[in-house]
Parts: sequence; structure tokens; C-alpha cells
Amino acid sequence: MAKNPESNKDKEVLKQLQRLLKRSQGFLGKVNTLVTAAENKKLTSEVREDINTLWKDADDKLRRAQKNVGIGASLTTRHNLMNAGLYDKELTAKERLLEFCFDEKRFISALKLLQSIVGSLTKAFPILSAVKEFIDAVLTMRDWLNDPEMTRLDFN
Repeated sequence: MAKNPESNKDKEVLKQLQRLLKRSQGFLGKVNTLVTAAENKKLTSEVREDINTLWKDADDKLRRAQKNVGIGASLTTRHNLMNAGLYDKELTAKERLLEFCFDEKRFISALKLLQSIVGSLTKAFPILSAVKEFIDAVLTMRDWLNDPEMTRLDFN
């Protein structure tokens, strides 16, 4: 018998976290596609390539985190999720707020909220710091984008 086995609540939280990671990955992939689009003449091709490089790394880290979450979480990871406000009601609240931003098509709001959520997630999954760096880079480049508010972005 495993020491400190996951409870049913722990398993529910991990499934919810996995959904959040997958949804975030889809959103950030769309963001990368728009930011690095060839028609974006305000950013040099080198800058677009650099952002794409950061995305590829972040995408890989998101996939790995999803896989790890699917396997389960150690007691330490579960405590880190609780301490980061990413467990139970707090996780549900953050997920709902992010979905609200998506529903309202609020690109910058969604990115900033996701930046905060991913920052908290790095306490339990340090590998996700690459995702936060990608989000930081996109937010930094915002003023140079053809459509800074990304009104063309399909959030679903």
C-alpha cells in the first residue's frame, strides 16, 4: 500500500488541473500562431522566430506537465498545489475566471490571468517556468503586434 495515497478529491483536482493545462496549451498555441504570423510586419522575422522558439519549449513543458499530472502527484506536489492556491475551490475559481476571459474574448486579460496561474503552478511544477517566460515575452511584444488586443483570436 502506498504511503499517503491520493484521495478521490486529489484525483478530481488532478483531472481538473490536467484540463486547465490542456486548455491553456490550446490558447497559447493560438497566441503563438498569431504573434509569429508572417503578416505581422511590426516584428522582425528574427523576433518572431525567437518567440516561436520559446513557444516550442513551453509547449513541450506543458505536454510533460500534463503527462505527469495524469500519472498522479506526490504528497509534496499536492501540498505545493494547496499552498499555491491551486486546489479545490481556489482552482475552480481560477479556471472559471480564465474561461470568463475566453468567453469575453479578452486576450490580454486571459494572458495576464494565465501568467499568474502559471506562476503559481511553478511552485508545484518548476518545469512550467518556460510557459511563464513565453507569456512574458508575448506581453512584452504586445505593442509591436498588428492587433495588440488579438480581436481575431478564436478562444474556443
